Order: sequence, then structure tokens, then C-alpha cells
Amino acid sequence: MKQRLANYTQLIKMRLSLLVVFSAAMSYLWATNRHVDALTIWMLSIGGFFITGSSNILNQVIERKSDMLMKRTALRPLPDSRM
Repeated sequence: MKQRLANYTQLIKMRLSLLVVFSAAMSYLWATNRHVDALTIWMLSIGGFFITGSSNILNQVIERKSDMLMKRTALRPLPDSRM
């Protein structure tokens, strides 16, 4: 179970996804200097995370064959046949 979670974390590029969501949320807070709506920030964060994660997954699906050939990317979950 722990390995499966690690594979999913690597597949969605968790750190990159969280950085994108953080920058979007901070930009929203900076742009709305009068009224901060918690629901909007929550929806922006969740939606942004899903969009970023899914685009990272799609990118890795498309590039899985070329990732097999490169040392740096050969151990990702898809080229390594862990998923």
C-alpha cells in the first residue's frame, strides 16, 4: 500500500502540483485585497490540484516510451511498469 501511494505521488508530481496550487492561491489573495472568500480559495486549490495532477499524468502517459530510454526518467512508475 505504501509503495502504491508513493507511485501515485510520483505520477502526479506532488511537489510540483502543490507549488502550482500555492502560487495560484497566493495570486488570488494578492489580487482580491478587499474580500477573501474561503470557498473560492478552497475550490481554486482543489480544482488547480486536480488539473495540474491530471496534466502531469497525461504527460507521463504520452512520454512513457521515451522515458524508458533516459536514465533520469526510467524509474518513473509508468516506464518501470509499476503501474
